[in-house]
Amino acid sequence: MNANLGLFDMTLALSTSKINSQFAFLQKKGIIKKDWKFLSDLDGYKTLNGTDPNFATALSAWKNSLDHTLEDEFKAIDAKITAEVEKDEPDLINIKAWQKRKVELVKLMDEKSKYSIFHCALDCEIDPPKVWLIKGESNKLYFEIPIKTGTLSYKKDGVIKVDKIDGSKYVFTVPVANKIVKKADVILGDTEQDKLVLNDISDDIFRIESLFLDFQNANIAQYDKTRSIILTDSTTLQITLTNYFSKIVARTDNPYILGYSIQRKVATRDALLQPTTATYSTSFSTEERSNAFNFLMQVDNHALPIDQRRGMLPKSLIEDALDKSPTVNGVMGINYQMFMTKYVDEVLTPQIAEAFGKSLRSIFVGFSYNRTDLTYKVAKDGFSANFYLNNRKITEGTTEKRGILISWDIEIKGSLHKEVEKKILGFIDVGTIGMDQRFSTSGAFKLNEHSSKKGKLSILVSASTQGQLMAESFYEKPFIAKDTEMPEYTNPGDVVKDILLGIIDALSMNILAPFLLMKEMDFAKNIDDKTMDNFRLDDLGELNTKVILPGSNVFTFKTLRLLTRKQDDQDAILFDIAYAPESLPNS
Repeated sequence: MNANLGLFDMTLALSTSKINSQFAFLQKKGIIKKDWKFLSDLDGYKTLNGTDPNFATALSAWKNSLDHTLEDEFKAIDAKITAEVEKDEPDLINIKAWQKRKVELVKLMDEKSKYSIFHCALDCEIDPPKVWLIKGESNKLYFEIPIKTGTLSYKKDGVIKVDKIDGSKYVFTVPVANKIVKKADVILGDTEQDKLVLNDISDDIFRIESLFLDFQNANIAQYDKTRSIILTDSTTLQITLTNYFSKIVARTDNPYILGYSIQRKVATRDALLQPTTATYSTSFSTEERSNAFNFLMQVDNHALPIDQRRGMLPKSLIEDALDKSPTVNGVMGINYQMFMTKYVDEVLTPQIAEAFGKSLRSIFVGFSYNRTDLTYKVAKDGFSANFYLNNRKITEGTTEKRGILISWDIEIKGSLHKEVEKKILGFIDVGTIGMDQRFSTSGAFKLNEHSSKKGKLSILVSASTQGQLMAESFYEKPFIAKDTEMPEYTNPGDVVKDILLGIIDALSMNILAPFLLMKEMDFAKNIDDKTMDNFRLDDLGELNTKVILPGSNVFTFKTLRLLTRKQDDQDAILFDIAYAPESLPNS
């Protein structure tokens, strides 16, 4: 398990500064509500939300609940009626009117008594909420509610006290790491009540509005005194906000965020590394821009790590961002070995192998052809050559060509066989002698004035802004040379035969055969001078639309590189990413 990724297959680290800016964007679009209006009793059993159509009436009635004007009027009317009845000639019209008023007052007092159970009322407008990370903590963060304007009203000493709370801040800690999203039913926790998303995991889990901040298990009443600004009775504010989150937010479709539900808004495209399980953590950094909220993901239904270090990255991945500009909002990290297996081995290499072979076949038209893995053989009329893609290496691209460079050596080993006719005295045909000239990209003797040199096939893997993996090929031509300075006899019998015939004819093919054979080597020279000049991997363009990274509907992808450059189980493929605000839902 990769400790640099919190022991997960993939980790997407998103800067908290970007999260906060997107909170502002969501509030501007009306997804996060800015008006917080709420009536509550002390224990939170009786509450009324500002979205209730009767809220304004209820608030007014509650504010008058400690006013005894109605009761005093009722008593006064009752006294008037009693006095009038005791008269010798009571005024029945007045008595009837007073009785009618008493009925009205009873209704008003009953209405007022319905709201007298409430203890406090919040009536305010908030600025966009913010999150802050906590040093030394990976499973919780600070959540800040900044109050722009408004009042907090509450009962005290027999009256309704109204405090202005403009400019207040209420900061408390929220757990983030104990909710788990799973593919299929996507369970957030252990029970059916913890279900959140009823479809397979999609890119929606990466949206800011999908941050699973576990307010149900947050100790909202325990506010941070150093970060908070309290301009009213602190106990009453604690009670009010605790009841708000426990009663209002918890009753929404999604109790884990700010009171609105998650809805699938973009079509899901199957990604190369489609998450099957996700959870969350945080990474504190002394660099303000590098504080990160981590989306921790497993693929292929891999089990969640049970190690106590789960989700604890040694440092924020954003600290390793290559692009330090404000346009970069985070870093996506993919386990190196998993990337090599699932992309390089299973996706890229087979297409490279097929494209390489297709190019060879287009060059050696009419030749027999055979491929086994990354070994290719072409042959015709005594000429045979094996082409090998060997020694795969992984390096980072250059400043001009950002990405991961995957390269193979192109090696060639072959021979040219010639049956050289033997004649005695220049005209008596006595058969042929087999001669072979071996050649390769490591041959020691020049051919056509060239020394041997292995070729190179390199594939630069980068990410498009749309989250697709791009593959661009680069080719260095191989050069062949002779493995032996002179041709060799095909078999020992030809050696004896040539020696015996050489005694008879001093001008035998001991001298002529190499000359003729090298003339035939013009055919082999074409590999060096002309043939490989025409080599093209035209089929690689298909890769551009076949491989998609998770989160591509939400982020734009930038530079691609290695984390440690050690290419081991602790290394990772990193992508700098930018959040794409245009992908947010319309209000």
